[in-house]
Amino acid sequence: YKHFGFSLPRQSQAFKTVGQAVSFDNIKAGDIVVYPGHVAIYIGERLVVHAVPQEGICVSEVDFDEIVSIRRILNVNIEE
Repeated sequence: YKHFGFSLPRQSQAFKTVGQAVSFDNIKAGDIVVYPGHVAIYIGERLVVHAVPQEGICVSEVDFDEIVSIRRILNVNIEE
Protein backbone atom coordinates (compact mmCIF):
# COMPACT_ATOMS: atom_id res chain seq x y z
CA TYR A 1 0.00 0.00 0.00
CA LYS A 2 2.84 2.41 0.82
CA HIS A 3 4.23 1.96 -2.69
CA PHE A 4 0.91 3.27 -4.05
CA GLY A 5 0.72 6.23 -1.66
CA PHE A 6 -1.46 4.77 1.10
CA SER A 7 -0.39 5.18 4.70
CA LEU A 8 -1.69 2.40 6.94
CA PRO A 9 -1.36 1.97 10.70
CA ARG A 10 1.13 -0.39 12.29
CA GLN A 11 -1.12 -1.69 15.06
CA SER A 12 -3.88 -4.10 14.10
CA GLN A 13 -6.71 -2.47 16.05
CA ALA A 14 -6.02 0.89 14.38
CA PHE A 15 -7.18 -0.70 11.11
CA LYS A 16 -10.78 -0.47 12.40
CA THR A 17 -10.77 3.21 11.39
CA VAL A 18 -9.15 3.22 7.93
CA GLY A 19 -10.89 3.00 4.58
CA GLN A 20 -14.57 2.07 4.35
CA ALA A 21 -16.42 -0.41 6.52
CA VAL A 22 -17.61 -3.47 4.58
CA SER A 23 -20.27 -6.00 5.59
CA PHE A 24 -19.66 -9.76 5.58
CA ASP A 25 -22.03 -10.04 2.63
CA ASN A 26 -20.03 -7.56 0.52
CA ILE A 27 -16.46 -8.69 1.25
CA LYS A 28 -14.17 -8.67 -1.83
CA ALA A 29 -10.62 -9.76 -2.57
CA GLY A 30 -8.23 -7.11 -1.24
CA ASP A 31 -10.35 -6.13 1.77
CA ILE A 32 -8.57 -5.98 5.14
CA VAL A 33 -9.98 -8.39 7.73
CA VAL A 34 -9.35 -7.21 11.29
CA TYR A 35 -9.23 -9.80 14.07
CA PRO A 36 -8.42 -9.15 17.75
CA GLY A 37 -4.66 -8.41 17.60
CA HIS A 38 -4.24 -9.48 13.96
CA VAL A 39 -5.05 -8.43 10.38
CA ALA A 40 -5.31 -10.38 7.14
CA ILE A 41 -6.13 -9.67 3.50
CA TYR A 42 -9.16 -11.39 2.00
CA ILE A 43 -8.26 -13.22 -1.24
CA GLY A 44 -11.67 -14.67 -2.13
CA GLU A 45 -13.37 -18.04 -1.72
CA ARG A 46 -13.51 -17.62 2.10
CA LEU A 47 -9.68 -17.40 2.30
CA VAL A 48 -7.27 -14.82 3.75
CA VAL A 49 -3.52 -14.36 3.46
CA HIS A 50 -1.67 -13.28 6.60
CA ALA A 51 1.64 -13.53 8.42
CA VAL A 52 2.12 -15.82 11.42
CA PRO A 53 5.42 -15.46 13.31
CA GLN A 54 5.97 -19.22 13.71
CA GLU A 55 4.94 -20.12 10.16
CA GLY A 56 5.53 -17.10 7.90
CA ILE A 57 3.02 -16.16 5.19
CA CYS A 58 -0.09 -18.39 5.36
CA VAL A 59 -3.39 -18.85 3.59
CA SER A 60 -6.25 -19.74 5.93
CA GLU A 61 -10.02 -19.95 5.97
CA VAL A 62 -11.77 -16.82 7.22
CA ASP A 63 -12.97 -17.15 10.81
CA PHE A 64 -16.10 -15.00 10.52
CA ASP A 65 -16.91 -15.48 14.23
CA GLU A 66 -13.70 -13.69 15.29
CA ILE A 67 -13.77 -10.72 12.88
CA VAL A 68 -13.73 -7.28 14.51
CA SER A 69 -14.06 -5.32 11.26
CA ILE A 70 -13.70 -5.59 7.50
CA ARG A 71 -12.22 -2.54 5.78
CA ARG A 72 -11.87 -1.60 2.12
CA ILE A 73 -8.83 0.58 1.44
CA LEU A 74 -8.95 0.51 -2.35
CA ASN A 75 -12.31 0.75 -4.03
CA VAL A 76 -11.45 -0.99 -7.31
CA ASN A 77 -13.26 -3.67 -9.26
CA ILE A 78 -11.17 -6.84 -9.32
CA GLU A 79 -12.30 -9.38 -11.90
CA GLU A 80 -12.15 -12.98 -10.63
